[in-house]
Amino acid sequence: MAKFIEYNVENEEDILLGMKRVEAQSRIATKRLLDNLADFGYHVLQSSVPRHTSYLLRHVARSDVTWRPGGAGGGGSWEAVIGVKRGESKHPLYVEFGTGIYGAVGWFIVPVRAQYMTFYSTRFHRVINVTHTRGQRPQRYLYHTWRELLVYARGRMMLADMFK
Repeated sequence: MAKFIEYNVENEEDILLGMKRVEAQSRIATKRLLDNLADFGYHVLQSSVPRHTSYLLRHVARSDVTWRPGGAGGGGSWEAVIGVKRGESKHPLYVEFGTGIYGAVGWFIVPVRAQYMTFYSTRFHRVINVTHTRGQRPQRYLYHTWRELLVYARGRMMLADMFK
């Protein structure tokens, strides 16, 4: 025995229009929030990069907020990227992770003789005098930026939830 329930909805077009309006406002608010977070991250990154030379500071950049559509199931996400643009060298990675005996990006130093050491890398092999192989300590400017942005984003998300 089948039972049917029938609903009669008045002003159906107004309800659908209202739902579309709420969705558009939500989309605008999300884009503004992400734009604000990207600006904050950009300024923190600018203040965090080492200033021995102005190389890193010149290459700090951020992208605009863009919509990345989802796959066949629909959906999608808003995206913004902040970071150090690739220049003529991998200098930003060397500064972030360190080099020589301090490095952690696939660089190994193996003693060959008493006064020489060898750098092994996936790209090249060369012998350098011991006095030049200590390298530089990591200066974790990207990690510092990520940590500051995370704290700021959590606060902004809580604030957005409070004033709904």
